[in-house]
Amino acid sequence: MARAQGNLMDLYSWIDESTPFRGLINIDSSNSASFIGDYGDNFSSLNHLNLTANLDTTPGVTYEISFTLQDASLGNFGGAGDLWFGNSEINLNSAFQDGYITPNGYVFPAVNYSFTAAATSSTTAMSFDFVLDEGLNADLSNLAITQITDVPEVSTFSMFFYGGFVFLLAKQLRKVTQKRKLAFNR
Repeated sequence: MARAQGNLMDLYSWIDESTPFRGLINIDSSNSASFIGDYGDNFSSLNHLNLTANLDTTPGVTYEISFTLQDASLGNFGGAGDLWFGNSEINLNSAFQDGYITPNGYVFPAVNYSFTAAATSSTTAMSFDFVLDEGLNADLSNLAITQITDVPEVSTFSMFFYGGFVFLLAKQLRKVTQKRKLAFNR
């Protein structure tokens, strides 16, 4: 099995579908973004940060999704997140745990994620979904979505078999052609 080269997405084309208000997601590059936690309307509810896209996929083909996520909230603790690829959900809460205390507050190590999921249609919805309290931030980086494909390899035996078949077929066609020439010339 070989992996197709190239990244199938670009975060610049993704859509901020956060509620109750947008504008708290910064696209830093084609494969990285920052999510900034804040309260929603009247400081009564948490903002639900959602970055989503519809990817062109091939039904039945498996894709590898890999990225790094880090709770970038110095001095604060907590947060929650999920990644959706079609109907597959990956819980991202481990990036918001296991922080350690420093003189400046909590520091959270970056968490690398990598998983595979199969596409079920020609368009697959994918989204990062976070609930972050005010002062909490999450940094997404190194996002890559790669199609995994089976590339059949031609064996040496197959090459000799088909080459021999073509040689015998050419030899047979030559005999038939020569017989027709002789019959025509008589």
